[in-house]
Amino acid sequence: MRIEENKEAIEKILQKYPYIEKYYGRFVTFFLEKDHPLINLIIRKRSYLDLLNGWLEKLDSIPNVTHLVKKSKNPAEFFNIMSELKVASFFIDKVDKLKIIVPKNSSHDFEIEILGKTITIEVKRIEDKMETLKGNVEYDPTSPGLPYKIDDISTIHSKIKESIIEKKQYCQNIPHVIIFDYTPGVGGG
Repeated sequence: MRIEENKEAIEKILQKYPYIEKYYGRFVTFFLEKDHPLINLIIRKRSYLDLLNGWLEKLDSIPNVTHLVKKSKNPAEFFNIMSELKVASFFIDKVDKLKIIVPKNSSHDFEIEILGKTITIEVKRIEDKMETLKGNVEYDPTSPGLPYKIDDISTIHSKIKESIIEKKQYCQNIPHVIIFDYTPGVGGG
């Protein structure tokens, strides 16, 4: 019964955020059962919802945005996907074309086209030392002081090595950009 009561409360809140409701509304029961980070943000971090709703609104007409939503159902991937949505929504009105990649294997996240040139984009979220487990629902990305807890430069080096050397998340002969996102509250910074 508790899940049903919470579900009704969550659904009522989501009515104020039409794009979050559109993309995530049907997963509320699943998210409640899994202690998904989005539920924590809906309950405790309403300012974050304005940002997420805005990102989804800007990306609503882009093919494959639902691919990112499906990936973010996994609690361990949620904040990483939120970084991807944030970056994609930043680029959407600044480039001629933005394409979200649905990989068969490991690949880059986006392709943008600007002035007739294609550039591949890989988004890496920098986690901080307070985040002991990816997707940990107890993790509060808006806690004060977290920017001082960011992992050192070795984290950035290892993410580049992982993206380029191990996963080959780029295309030969096409410029490739890795964007690092540290997003306190997934929206500031």
